[in-house]
Amino acid sequence: MPSALAALGCDRAEPMAARMSSVWAVRLGATEAVGRLGQGLPELRFCMLLAEAGLGPGLLRCGETDGPAGPITTVWERAQGPFFASLPAARQARSRAAQLRAAGELLDALGRALEPAPGAGFPDFAARMDALLRSAAGWAPCSPEGPVLLRRVRAGMPAVLAAAARLPQVLCHGDLSQRNVLTAPGGTGPWVIDPEPHLGPRELDAVKLCSSLGQVDGLTELGMDGAFVNAWLPVYRAAGELWRAAHR
Repeated sequence: MPSALAALGCDRAEPMAARMSSVWAVRLGATEAVGRLGQGLPELRFCMLLAEAGLGPGLLRCGETDGPAGPITTVWERAQGPFFASLPAARQARSRAAQLRAAGELLDALGRALEPAPGAGFPDFAARMDALLRSAAGWAPCSPEGPVLLRRVRAGMPAVLAAAARLPQVLCHGDLSQRNVLTAPGGTGPWVIDPEPHLGPRELDAVKLCSSLGQVDGLTELGMDGAFVNAWLPVYRAAGELWRAAHR
């Protein structure tokens, strides 16, 4: 059993994890069903890695409920601190430099916590991009601009894959927006929640985080690969527009 599970007193979590279904509901403090995650066990493993590094709240408890396709295993993250809509340091300092510094510190901390990447069991970058293409095709009918945006996603994907092939593949959070960063109790530091983990260039998390902070132009200052960022941003933005149209 991982040491973080034992330290949190979640000795029933690991056998339940082996039976996890495709839906994982998340509870933050007293707020229920804030996010629903679809991969199951990879998110659990990722949360344990964050907890052991002090960057995540770990698990509070597991439970099972009946779902339309059978039992749904629910894992609650042990998040009892306040939820902020942005990085704690960035929300208190409006300057561009302060926001980039906060983003860089968090990205560096995640990189240290997740290296070396335990790749077994996590989707690789090609699989992640295949899933994005399938999702984009499903979202396209929801918007009049959908066909144009879908063509943009498809046209940009070869350049994204080529740029990624030249970069180290690390374990990525997968949804590192400012909304998925908590302040730990007592203000001791950031807690990262709601992962959609997969392997890929570290630039993926950086683009998501900096986009949510409105600081995309600072990616090169954070040491991100310019060729990958230039290839990925048009695809990321087009896919984002498709997602928003489908979830209005």
